[in-house]
Amino acid sequence: MQKSGPNSPLSRFLRLDPFPLRLENCVGEPELAGFVTPILSANGLRFGPTIGRRLEANLRWLNDGGWSHVEDQFSVLSRIPRNAPDADPIRKERHAVRLVVMMMEGFGPKQARNLWQCMGVTRYEIPLDSRITKWLWALPNGLDIVPEGLQRPAYYEKIESHIQRLCELAGAFPCEFDAAVFVSADEDEWPEDDVVW
Repeated sequence: MQKSGPNSPLSRFLRLDPFPLRLENCVGEPELAGFVTPILSANGLRFGPTIGRRLEANLRWLNDGGWSHVEDQFSVLSRIPRNAPDADPIRKERHAVRLVVMMMEGFGPKQARNLWQCMGVTRYEIPLDSRITKWLWALPNGLDIVPEGLQRPAYYEKIESHIQRLCELAGAFPCEFDAAVFVSADEDEWPEDDVVW
């Protein structure tokens, strides 16, 4: 729920070097939520206390055996051959998304897809947000998307399947479609070598 353009507070925060919320900075913090909140606020990000509590809960889950689940899913996704039949990678990507939604706090369908996409291991399951819905509404036979429905995983997957079929007809991966829509929606230009982009 943060603005995400190239000059947004979120993008500026993600470019910080050294990044203040690296794993090694967070692991030893006895009161992680209290450590995270002022860092986010000082960098112009909203929902610091909520993000801090969720980060604390998620780190606890990861340290209590969650890392093996995440690593297993990453391994599966990173080994999918580029020429695999579409149904197989979609099934595997959805499984990884569902795991994150079920196990990690603050991750809904969009955030779970963002996570895997940021790791560079998904091609078919993309985050759906206002940029994508506006683009789809503008199609000649506009896709009727109810934004509030995207909070429900079944509805999200129904829309996602439709986008995947459109992309298949266009000869593009959904992640390529997502990148094109993402960039075209920003007034400012994304630098080619940007760590966020």
